[in-house]
Amino acid sequence: MNDHWNVAARSASSMQRTDSPVEPSAWGVLIVQPGYDVARVCDPGTATATAVAVSAPIATRWRRRNRRTPPLVRMGRSYRPAPTLGPVTASDAERCPEPVRVAVMRQQWLDLAYVHWRYDPAVVQALLPAGLTVDTFDGSAWVGLIPFSMRGIGLPHGPAVPYLGSFAEVNVRTYVRVGDRAAVWFWSLDVDRLLPAVVARLTYRLPYCWGRTSHVRVASNASASGAAGDTLRTVVRRRWPERVADSSIVVEMGEPVVADPLDVFLTARWGLASRGLRGLRYAPVDHEPWPLRTARLVSLDDSLVQAAGLPAPQGDPHVRCSDGVSVRIGRPVRVRR
Repeated sequence: MNDHWNVAARSASSMQRTDSPVEPSAWGVLIVQPGYDVARVCDPGTATATAVAVSAPIATRWRRRNRRTPPLVRMGRSYRPAPTLGPVTASDAERCPEPVRVAVMRQQWLDLAYVHWRYDPAVVQALLPAGLTVDTFDGSAWVGLIPFSMRGIGLPHGPAVPYLGSFAEVNVRTYVRVGDRAAVWFWSLDVDRLLPAVVARLTYRLPYCWGRTSHVRVASNASASGAAGDTLRTVVRRRWPERVADSSIVVEMGEPVVADPLDVFLTARWGLASRGLRGLRYAPVDHEPWPLRTARLVSLDDSLVQAAGLPAPQGDPHVRCSDGVSVRIGRPVRVRR
């Protein structure tokens, strides 16, 4: 890391390629995110991170020189530029405490919206299988309606699956404890690819549904995509396994924001809980801290939440959005009670 590298610096409002060489060691700790040809140059003194694009040859050379990865560095192959723009701050609570050692799958969760409502914990607990305990914040359970773009699904060291590895998804979830682990419990995950839905049901035992599902990010300004004011537009028309639900969601993206305690509770989840043939299963998840933005719910017409058996949401939702993260998922294991 002593030689000079040319990088493409990303700012919150634009992408500009530098003409002069940059020496990462002068910036701090270099973090190469898995799944992207991108690095984050972190200043340990301020805990800030700036995203920079790194060419594939440079990333490969850096890996060869640094067989022993520093504690704050995650290595990964080079696939595409990172979606995250601008400075990002993250506390220790937002970082994965147990990174996935052996991933079985990698993917990218991009252009995500978090729409959450408070619920009575007893109402949510009644819909959970034995062995799971509803997790609460400020005395409430939280139910989320989460639309995003799934991209680049593939094996850890192989290329992404074409076509079938990228699709829109909308899930209905809550937050649970699996023993001493914080996890996500899904009631439904709607996608527009039938084969991935069937495979996910058979392998991870997740309740994927298939139908017409779209999720697009519309730039507020054609020359400044990625700036605050972009909108996320989502439509779901479920067809399988039953035609019982649909949804229409429009969220306006805002400025980058530092995560508050509720944001950390909702986003710093490092596992997926599911119901297998022989009881509960848990799959570990690893990704960088979510680069959150403020957000505004412009419109919502939804029946996905009620299709999960929940009463209709009440009150104003807590809304956030994110440009996205790169994700590594571990092998699901049986939960022993």
